Amino acid sequence: MHSLYGWVRIRHDGLWQRYCNGEITGDEYDAREEELLKQIGWRFGFPETRRLQDTIHRGMNGFRCLLFSGGTFNHYEVSPTMVLEWMRDNCPGSYGLVYEHDDEDPETGDAFVVWRLAKGEITRHPDTLLSPLSEKLG
Repeated sequence: MHSLYGWVRIRHDGLWQRYCNGEITGDEYDAREEELLKQIGWRFGFPETRRLQDTIHRGMNGFRCLLFSGGTFNHYEVSPTMVLEWMRDNCPGSYGLVYEHDDEDPETGDAFVVWRLAKGEITRHPDTLLSPLSEKLG
């Protein structure tokens, strides 16, 4: 089984900077951010993402976070970096993690892999917190 679990803190540094510099009003900022959030929702309606369940958490003070999870039985259908790549390209300043588990991958086997988006870079890391997935015997 191939499964993904992740979160991304949604930011758009260019838009925020324009607001801070007084180039756009608070209402313009809110309208543009709302359009961006619609694009995110629209993006995750594509067939290649149909296996992901997602939600956008709207917190206080403009905090926005995309939470998602999904999996398929015996098939690798959704790239673990697809969400991170889209966020990097469309929401500069965003950051987050994706935990991937693929029990059919001979390289990782019983372990999770962590994909990190930070400072515009996507990197792959071994997991040390949840892995190995199976219990240790005796």
